[in-house]
Amino acid sequence: MTASARPSDPVTRRLLVERVRADCDRLAGATVREAVDSIPDYTEIGTGDVLPATRDLFDRLLAALSNSREPGPADLSTFTAYGELRAQQHISLESVMRAWRMAQRHLLDEFSLAAPTVGADDHLLLGLTLDTLDLFDTAIVMLSAGHRGVELRRTGRDGQQRADFTRAALTGTLHLTELHQRAEHYGLDPKQGYRTFRTRPTASVSAAELETLLGPTALVTVIDGDLAGIRHGRPDLDAAVPIAFGPAAPLAQLADSFRLATRALATALALGHNDVQDFDDLGLLPGVITDPGLGTALARRYLTPLGHGEAANVLIDTVEIYLDSGLRIDTTAQRLFVHPNTVRYRIGRFEDLTACDLHRARRRISASGNGTAVDHATARPMVQAFVDAASSGRTEQLVALLTDDATGVSDGAGLAGQLIRYLFPEQIARAFRAGLKPTPAKRRLAGGSPAIHAGVVNGCPAMLATLDNRVLGVVILALRDDRIASVHGIANAARLARLTEQWQLQEHDSPLIESW
Repeated sequence: MTASARPSDPVTRRLLVERVRADCDRLAGATVREAVDSIPDYTEIGTGDVLPATRDLFDRLLAALSNSREPGPADLSTFTAYGELRAQQHISLESVMRAWRMAQRHLLDEFSLAAPTVGADDHLLLGLTLDTLDLFDTAIVMLSAGHRGVELRRTGRDGQQRADFTRAALTGTLHLTELHQRAEHYGLDPKQGYRTFRTRPTASVSAAELETLLGPTALVTVIDGDLAGIRHGRPDLDAAVPIAFGPAAPLAQLADSFRLATRALATALALGHNDVQDFDDLGLLPGVITDPGLGTALARRYLTPLGHGEAANVLIDTVEIYLDSGLRIDTTAQRLFVHPNTVRYRIGRFEDLTACDLHRARRRISASGNGTAVDHATARPMVQAFVDAASSGRTEQLVALLTDDATGVSDGAGLAGQLIRYLFPEQIARAFRAGLKPTPAKRRLAGGSPAIHAGVVNGCPAMLATLDNRVLGVVILALRDDRIASVHGIANAARLARLTEQWQLQEHDSPLIESW
């Protein structure tokens, strides 16, 4: 019911409203002081930045009530501007509504106190109260619209700035200092490693659905029509489109990781894979897919000399298992159910036809990618030093054995379903020192107290934990300049089974630790 529809004494009504309006400064001041004292958002702003607009708002409300009229366009604009101002001051809409209820209560209290001084009866006061509530409802609608408009524009700007930062980080166009400063604003820790990703929306899976799938903490942008971004860790997703992840990398290397994620996506699309793809799991495929000439050259170099037909397939299968078995003739023979001499013949035949020495290739890969290949005599002192440092209780002692750019990777010590990467020496030292600390729980999990041996795995020094002639876990130490350049923890059941087969066929030195 509007003011004009409620019967009252217009003269007395106007006297009452104008009496209160004459004291508008005190009314506004009392309302603002209460808001500043009791509402945190207003406390941060302070009285000086809140009072002027509040005083103007009260004056317009009282002018409309004095004339018993609906608020006009100028009034509505003022209400909207008030909501915009509070949003610009970062006062939440909830806080504005609390302050608005205070203002409404203060105004009605003033009417009640002033009514006897002008001879206003209860009937007139009731009508004025109802009109005031109607007017406040109208004002609330307008100021809420103004507040939400600012929030929407701010959200749009923030979202665009977030997308712009993500694009710059992925394409490597930010200076390192600026990258770190802006990254912290978006919750990225310069000391942590992050995964980059790239995926392609389709008619059946929209960009919005992919964003939801990747989680609210992912930083997302659009690059050449693809959805691309940064997130902590690689999630297990059930996607109907390929989502390709690059290797984990610190902020300064996100652009390199994203280039590899792009290659992984191209590989997945070419092969028709519709699931999560990890560059680290794709081997040579990204290089072959993105550079067909490379695939042709590799096939010509290593497959064409073998010829065609069943004989060629037998050689290829044998070499594949031989490489997977760590170049172990006996293990390969067991897996193929043939005599070891048959394996020797097939490997020799492959090497003759391709002019490729597989042992030499392995040593070259070990020397270039994982440090210098070592023998058992060289491996034992390094593994002993690693075990001593890991058991010392001092992280810095283990850090001293590592290169400054050392990296680490673990398959989760058998308790996680994905690789865990460590990008800094301190992280590596803390993780492996904790992992190698013996506890009753670990012994129960192992089924006893393992022995700790030194050995060589993949041409590198390795610490092996064994129990009952089984390999329970391995830590591989890749060397560079007599220091450890990378640490690789292995507890994957399939890999440990292969290592156990090799272990059981070898003779071993005395253990470094008899009972761990």
